[in-house]
Amino acid sequence: MLSVLTGGKRNLYFVASFATLLVMAYQSYDRHKQFFPTMVSLYNSREFLIALTNGALASLFLISHLITKIAFGKITAEESRRVTEKFFYFFVESCVGLTYFRS
Repeated sequence: MLSVLTGGKRNLYFVASFATLLVMAYQSYDRHKQFFPTMVSLYNSREFLIALTNGALASLFLISHLITKIAFGKITAEESRRVTEKFFYFFVESCVGLTYFRS
């Protein structure tokens, strides 16, 4: 998916994801005026949890992009595809392993 989001689209996705989180948190704080009721409201909000998951995904994409740039420098499209494919298999195997060995 990282290869699908290139340049301006990727930057727009990052900005939109984090702006959504900030706006939702500010609206909740503006409504409740205190920290604890704000956190309870955000925790119980399905929309905020979806936005938070999306923000975590955007952070993961950003970190993976930065690590790829630092570790490999400029890479070709084929190399990028192979790195993404290996990471995808690692992620899926980790999820299956955690699900299988859950106690």
